[in-house]
Amino acid sequence: MLIASRCLRGLSLLFLIAAAALAQKSTGEIKGTVQDPGNAFVPRANVTAKDTSTGLSFDTVSGGDGAFVVPNLLPGKYQLSVTATGFQKSVIDNIVVETGRSTELQVKLEVGTMTQTVEVS
Repeated sequence: MLIASRCLRGLSLLFLIAAAALAQKSTGEIKGTVQDPGNAFVPRANVTAKDTSTGLSFDTVSGGDGAFVVPNLLPGKYQLSVTATGFQKSVIDNIVVETGRSTELQVKLEVGTMTQTVEVS
């Protein structure tokens, strides 16, 4: 009985270690909020993260609270573009995404037409 108990404990420990190893993330994410000049949140803003080394783009839309998340991004440098009706397009360059980390941004949109672009480096 003692041997079976030890064997069960050993298997349980092995299972927990294996589960923890599988839970390790090999990706990162960009998250943040979109706000207007008066610091009000901008809902339904279109957010695009572009991997500058591969050219791959990942899209999302901000929620009612202006919050957005672009998950599962490979480590590297990204360009973030944000557009919303009645605002100028905002572009942020050189965003570094690291494995297992969240890169947080606060995006401020300027009032204007979408044909105008505000670039931030």
